[in-house]
Parts: sequence; C-alpha cells; structure tokens
Amino acid sequence: MLEVVFNRNCVYQTAYHVVWCPKYRRSVLTGAVADSLRLLLTEVCNENGWVILSLEIQPDHIHLFVSIPPSKAVSDAVKKLKGTTARKLFLQ
Repeated sequence: MLEVVFNRNCVYQTAYHVVWCPKYRRSVLTGAVADSLRLLLTEVCNENGWVILSLEIQPDHIHLFVSIPPSKAVSDAVKKLKGTTARKLFLQ
C-alpha cells in the first residue's frame, strides 16, 4: 500500500503507472537483457529517491508503477528512466 508522505509544506500520495515498449514493439526484453533492465531501473529510482511499487518486464513492453514526489515532473522522471536505461543497455 502506498503511504502518505508528509513534507515541510505539503502532504502527498502520488503513484504513476508508466508503460513503454521498444521500437517497433520487438520482443527484445528477455533473458539477460530483462535482468539488466530490472537492475538499471532499480538503480535509477534509488539514485533519485523514487519508490518502485511494481515492475513487470514483458518481452515487448514494460509496466512500471512508481511513486514520484510532486516536486519532480512526471515527464522528466520518465525521460530519465528511459534515457538512462537505454543508454546503459546499448553500451553493454
């Protein structure tokens, strides 16, 4: 269950369901790639103080249910998640 967070000047309980897929929806998220992606997503979220509530990696898409504080724009968070993981996966 998602907890209510008390900040100095606000109280919030935000969670976002983000879904994205590889180009042309190819089935490339299997085996070692899926394991690396799971670790990278966890690493990026931990670095930024976001909480992963649920993460499912299918061969052709990703479901991520994540809690992001209201001080961070959701679009910036998704940009950071997708950009960082894609860059690091291509370098492997």
